[in-house]
Amino acid sequence: MILQNLDILLLSLNKYLKKAKEEGFNIVAHAGEEADVSYIYEALDLLEVQRVDHGVQSIKSRELMQRLKKRANTSYCLSKFKY
Repeated sequence: MILQNLDILLLSLNKYLKKAKEEGFNIVAHAGEEADVSYIYEALDLLEVQRVDHGVQSIKSRELMQRLKKRANTSYCLSKFKY
């Protein structure tokens, strides 16, 4: 149900994100702070973000770390987390 609601939200936001990109705005998502890496993948693939904030969970996927390195800026706040 949550994923279905997220899909509906993304579809409704899509026109606004597209307009923002056309106007030269960078798209940023807070993803992977506490949830698993799938949220970071969705930010990259569905939202086409230029930056992921608090994506600390990305350390759990080597492939994802490589994608972030090539494609998006990422910021981390490591002091908040216990591994």
